Amino acid sequence: MKAIRVSLIALSLASCGGGSSSGTSGSIAPTPTPTPTQSSTPSPTPTPTSELSILHVFSLFAGDSAQPNGPMMQANDGNLYGVTKAGGANICRTLADPLPCGTIFKLNLAGKASILYNFGENSSDGYFPVRPPIQGDDGALYGLTSSGGTVGGGGTAYRITLDGAYTQLYSFGIGVNDGYNPRGSLLLASDGNYYGATDEGGTAGRGTIFRMTPGGVVTFLYSFTDTAVDGWQPNGSLVQGADGALYGLTVNGGQYNAGTIFKITLDGQFTNLHHFGATSDDAIAPLGGLLLASDGNFYGTTVNGGGQSQGTIFKMTSAGVVTIIYKFGNQGSNRLVDGDGPNAQLFEGNDGLLYGTTNSGGANACSNCGILFRITKAGNKETLFSFGPLLENPADPDGGVIQASDGAFYGILEDNAGVGAVGAYSGSGAVFRYGPPQ
Repeated sequence: MKAIRVSLIALSLASCGGGSSSGTSGSIAPTPTPTPTQSSTPSPTPTPTSELSILHVFSLFAGDSAQPNGPMMQANDGNLYGVTKAGGANICRTLADPLPCGTIFKLNLAGKASILYNFGENSSDGYFPVRPPIQGDDGALYGLTSSGGTVGGGGTAYRITLDGAYTQLYSFGIGVNDGYNPRGSLLLASDGNYYGATDEGGTAGRGTIFRMTPGGVVTFLYSFTDTAVDGWQPNGSLVQGADGALYGLTVNGGQYNAGTIFKITLDGQFTNLHHFGATSDDAIAPLGGLLLASDGNFYGTTVNGGGQSQGTIFKMTSAGVVTIIYKFGNQGSNRLVDGDGPNAQLFEGNDGLLYGTTNSGGANACSNCGILFRITKAGNKETLFSFGPLLENPADPDGGVIQASDGAFYGILEDNAGVGAVGAYSGSGAVFRYGPPQ
């Protein structure tokens, strides 16, 4: 048994873990409110036997960030930055369904958090960010929101400095065949431009790939089609290969309607490389984007498929040859113990191993519990921690993990299970740290 410790409430939460196992609404003018006084979350004090700790809990006061989306990123100032799809000082969406607009937050490695930006500061601002920003060559952060903007609520691209100076760069949906609803993070490519994908819009309404200059000039390079061979609804972020081309995933479409892997050059030459779902136990529905690892191969996950419909981890060579290296749920009679539904991009650690999360399964064998795992490039998997049980311990990891400069791994949990509650505020999501005690 391992323990999750949160020193702000001096509570140790027992959790099984460890061991080895082989459509957008139109927006209304937001209603800004005064930015609340922010309270910091004290740093946890893990015991020497506790490798996983809750570093920060969201939504503990009025106007706090809530419902975080992972992963986070570490900027050159040493802090972690991420986004929440709710919370913050402003209210967005329709009059019939108003919701907080979301935030960009900053978190130091000791667990002190602050809101860098409240989305919805005006009627044309973006809101509901889905994935974190990235850091540009100029040191500022560049990111996307899935909704809001000046035209029809199709989302925005933005730039924000580390001290909070915010600029909206582009509003999606402004053109006739414009893409809208961007879902992943941006990629800063070798030509100095930013590249990304939208999962809707384009000439066929199936999503697009776009290029954006640092100044916010957007060009759409490709529109996914409604044909039997093209994928659609690109999901996750793009990655640049050693050949300079961009590689990515679609969660739907393709020859077997189970998703695809594609390649596109910086000038828009598009190629479908692989179609998922060719056999009954094939990988289905890739999510989260590809990782280009140190061995020159690409690695990714699918949320479904693999025989038990619990998802897979796959490898693709630079030549486009795809191999499944791990199928979740094939390791015994209680298949949920193995983890279920990997739905995030993998991260290569300093040790050369691949780290990731599932949003269900684990030793507690429950939906929306999930695990933290690592796997060799040959496919030998180890479960590092099992989250949950639900309603008792924090659970439901989102977006995978990153390894920070201190060597520890950091990730997002969508459910904090009431841990860290302050008065009437029960919390809404958390950040966890996995690694040796600080």
